[in-house]
Amino acid sequence: MGYACRSAFALGWATADMLKIRVMQTFTRTFLCRAALSLFAAHACAFPLHAAERKPNFLFIYTDDQRWDAMGAVQREQGEQARFPWFKSPNMDRLAATGVRFRNAFATCSLCAPSRAAFLTGRYNHLNGITNNHTEFPVDSVTHATLLRAAGYKTAYIGKWHMGEQSGQRPGFDYSASFIGHGRYIDCPVEINGVSTPTKGWIDDVSTDFAIGWMKQNRERPFSLVVGFKSPHSPRGGKNLPERLRNLYTGETSRPTPNFGVPAIFHPPDPTAATQPQGLAENSIHLDYLRHVTGADENLGRLLDALDALGLAEDTVVVYTSDNGYYLGEHCLGDKRSIYEESLRIPMLVRYPRLFGKGKVLDEMVLNIDLAPTFLDLAGVAVPREIQGVSWKELAAGHTPPNWRQSFLAEYFYEDGGGDTPTLVGVRSANAKLVTYPGHPEWTEVFDLAVDPYEIKNLAADPAAKAKLSAELDTQMKAMNYAVPANADKPRPPADPTLAAVKDQPGLPRVLLIGDSISMGYTLQVRELLKSKANLHRIPTNGGSTQDGLAGIESWLGNGKWDVIHFNWGLHDLKHLKAGKLDLSGPQVSTVDAYETNLRALVKRMQATGAKLVWATTTPVPEGADGRIAGDELKYNEVASRVMKDLDVATDDLHALCLPKLTAWQLRKNVHFKAVGCAGLAAKVAIAIETALHPGER
Repeated sequence: MGYACRSAFALGWATADMLKIRVMQTFTRTFLCRAALSLFAAHACAFPLHAAERKPNFLFIYTDDQRWDAMGAVQREQGEQARFPWFKSPNMDRLAATGVRFRNAFATCSLCAPSRAAFLTGRYNHLNGITNNHTEFPVDSVTHATLLRAAGYKTAYIGKWHMGEQSGQRPGFDYSASFIGHGRYIDCPVEINGVSTPTKGWIDDVSTDFAIGWMKQNRERPFSLVVGFKSPHSPRGGKNLPERLRNLYTGETSRPTPNFGVPAIFHPPDPTAATQPQGLAENSIHLDYLRHVTGADENLGRLLDALDALGLAEDTVVVYTSDNGYYLGEHCLGDKRSIYEESLRIPMLVRYPRLFGKGKVLDEMVLNIDLAPTFLDLAGVAVPREIQGVSWKELAAGHTPPNWRQSFLAEYFYEDGGGDTPTLVGVRSANAKLVTYPGHPEWTEVFDLAVDPYEIKNLAADPAAKAKLSAELDTQMKAMNYAVPANADKPRPPADPTLAAVKDQPGLPRVLLIGDSISMGYTLQVRELLKSKANLHRIPTNGGSTQDGLAGIESWLGNGKWDVIHFNWGLHDLKHLKAGKLDLSGPQVSTVDAYETNLRALVKRMQATGAKLVWATTTPVPEGADGRIAGDELKYNEVASRVMKDLDVATDDLHALCLPKLTAWQLRKNVHFKAVGCAGLAAKVAIAIETALHPGER
């Protein structure tokens, strides 16, 4: 007899007349037990459940951009091959020691928002509606949260959501405390059930506070809680870290890997360049990255401690993972997106003391789309046929299903503004991989992972190596109903020659122009002014904010050598957005502090190319410009000037040039310029570039 039924009997016996109870003993027992069970079914939270009867809670924690090997347990396991042998993660290790570590966990699409959607829905991105970082998550999606809530669970989402600039309460959850887009690391506004609320402190600490508070309030009935950490996503280091982490690992050095200096196949090396871009290969970047991972590890420990203190550890399924992997110089890359191992792999730790063993390490392949069906399976909720992932409940419990997957489909869709990684689709088996790039058969890659784990030797020219994998790719594409979805971004040819690629004239220096739509207005004229003096290239898009710059800088720099880089960010940082539209009632894209941190990181990355840098000040914001406040550019220019002085970068003061000529040069109530203004800016920019190329000659 359950605890609820026994409690009802105790209450009945304590208040009833003993004689009448003896006479009606059999009737009363039957009636009261049925009544108590009915009451329990209708109001599950009215009585605490006996441990054997309670459904499990779920605590799903994921970081942003954490590599599979950014974990102490993995570093120790790798021995001499470890990149960061000095790195410690005591709380990840604690979770691994008391649960299960999956050695071979993967994201089916190695990009933030798509992977988050895959975790939620259990479906591939070509079917779940999210193929990029700028699309909002459909509010009518069927997710593990909607199905668990329908089954009586309390559900909550806390921390980073990052589905475009989506605002409001998170779809499918009873409660949410989350922020818009990437948010910021320090004092980030958090939307509590859709209502913007100021916070103080480091955002991952703040998110953990929210999560612990919510668990305390909802401990009496089964719950499912998702916690999304911002770490270790860029911008990293310095003021993006709490004081306690800023100097951690000082003096340590990461180790290179054999695929350092081996470029991605879609980034062929420039044979004329003296040096080639190496991606995020600098040790200082690695140290900051791992400082952020340490912060995430600390907050994982706080969540585990809270479960212990609340007496919930035995009844809670804990999953710790990341949305995707990350390159730190491998294949001359930073970021993720493509499906070399460093990007495709993710950490995966799970614990459920009532069912899973302790300290187990499994080699079977698990995917992000497996999370939703696993949670439903553990909760006793039917898994919809539309879900493509597979529950790993039995696998983690020590019973390997005889038909467990031997391969899986991996995909990525080109993202407008997200760099130049092309659309790809591939298959990964236990020991081999095939990657195809639609429209580029010459880029096809085949790797024997058993003998070439760093993916250096491409076997695509070997028919025997390719044939079996090609057949398996066809099988997986059919099984997963693969097709490039209609809403996937498509590489767009430039609408005008401004953004078109140009062919270098031999013997002339190479100049890169980075900027927003203001620079797009004068690019062609600068190119004409310098046509016999330099090869002027510009990035193939609007450079946007410094956040966009951090996302795109690796692809913009490419594999060529640059002699001069003329650049600006500012107008897109200081603008105010609400629900993705210019609106002064919304927050600025980047606070002044965030702008400074991002700009420093961008300048240091560009300096690493060996190019001479020229900073263009942000041009004036007039009264009445949509989503911007006149004069804000002065604050951002002041910060930028300090950064340039600190880092010894030349300045091209376009703001000062424009001020006395605004009426004649600039459009009314608009940050953009008339033709005469574009011509004036072009002349000034051309002079600044010539001065950088030939100092002392003008």
